[in-house]
Amino acid sequence: VLMQVMALGCDALAASGGPATVSLRTAYEAGRVEIALAFPVRIDFNRNEVQRGLLLSRAVIEPLCGQLAFSQDEGPVLRVKLVLPAAEVGQPG
Repeated sequence: VLMQVMALGCDALAASGGPATVSLRTAYEAGRVEIALAFPVRIDFNRNEVQRGLLLSRAVIEPLCGQLAFSQDEGPVLRVKLVLPAAEVGQPG
């Protein structure tokens, strides 16, 4: 799922032309791992390949009790948040 999200963002970056920096943040809290990405580009969620990628990602994430959220800020920034359950260190997962 992370690779799919990265591919969507990188495809949008390539289409925008020009150099860019992708921001990545990770966090662990109370049995959950959060991965947050920020791409300096807007993405067209109406494109068929984007919709397929999102549906596939959600089909994988949701049965695992995970979450996938997308948002777009003003001045184009695409934000992606992926939350997955995680076992405590030393605990069976």
